[in-house]
Amino acid sequence: MISLYIFGILFLGSLFGLLFIFFRRFAEVGRMDQAELHIGLRSTRSLRKQLKENYLIPFFNRIKNTLQPFFWGLIERMLKNLRLLLSRFDNKLKELSDAVRGKHINIKFKKRTEYWDDLNGAKKNGNVIAKGIIENGYRSEKIDSKTENSDAISLERK
Repeated sequence: MISLYIFGILFLGSLFGLLFIFFRRFAEVGRMDQAELHIGLRSTRSLRKQLKENYLIPFFNRIKNTLQPFFWGLIERMLKNLRLLLSRFDNKLKELSDAVRGKHINIKFKKRTEYWDDLNGAKKNGNVIAKGIIENGYRSEKIDSKTENSDAISLERK
C-alpha cells in the first residue's frame, strides 16, 4: 500500500516537472517576434528527419544485416530438404515402376508365355538381351556370357 503512494508521488512530481519545462519554453517562444521565430525554425532540422537519421535508418540496417543472412540460409535449407524429398520420391517411384514391370501378371492366360520365361531368365542370368524380344525390326538372340562371342550380338533381319 505504501508503494502505491510512493509511485503516485513520483508520477505527480514528474508530471509537474514536465509542465514547468514546457510552459517555460512555451512562454519564451511566445515572446519572440515572427522573424526571429522563422530564422530559428529554419536553422534547426525537423524532428522527423533527426529520428529517421539517428534511429530508424540504423535500426532497419541492423535488422537487414542480421535477418537477411538468416533468411537466405533458411531458404537454402528448405530448398535442400525439398530436393532431398523429391529425390526420395523419385527413387520410390522408380522402385515401384521396377516392381510393377518385373511382377507383371497376365490375367488372360493362366500359363506364362515363352516371352515372360525368357525375360525372367535373362534377368536372373544378368543378360539384358532376351531371346524373342523384337526391337526396330531386328530380332536379337540371347548371348551367354560363357561363349567366346559374348561381345558380339547377332542381329538378323526378319
